[in-house]
Amino acid sequence: FVLILTMVMLATLSILGVMVLNTTNVELNITTNSRLNSNAFVAAELVTEYAQQQVVDSPTAIGNNYDLVNDGALAAIIPAGLSLPDVDGHNEIVHYTGQAPTIMASQTSTDAYLSNIYRTGNDSGAGASGEAAFYRISVNVEGQRGASARVDTLFVNRGGQVF
Repeated sequence: FVLILTMVMLATLSILGVMVLNTTNVELNITTNSRLNSNAFVAAELVTEYAQQQVVDSPTAIGNNYDLVNDGALAAIIPAGLSLPDVDGHNEIVHYTGQAPTIMASQTSTDAYLSNIYRTGNDSGAGASGEAAFYRISVNVEGQRGASARVDTLFVNRGGQVF
């Protein structure tokens, strides 16, 4: 009887041990995936901040479109294991001219000039008195194990001031 009881207890403890190891492995995978996705998001935010600074520092160099994938300075900024894939419509700065879409103009507040801050002109280096340059930055960062993050930002550059 003692031998049978010992064998049943050993089997029960072995099953519990395997379940604990399996649960630990699943939790470790969840934590790793969360960390990798968080790293990708932080990198996407970093690239977005870099792109905004590029626009403020040299708006005429940006022109109408600027491809972030081919920007050599980003290689030193993005952490190892993360990349900017060359996907159409992503990882670029787009400069818009002309009036903002009606829906956008109706949903934004007015500024000190009593005009909508998204009122834009053809000049990418628009000054501080009136018209501004409207930009869209789209950043998509991919990492290990399928981790990815995407950040789309709309902003206005008026005389070196970002709205």
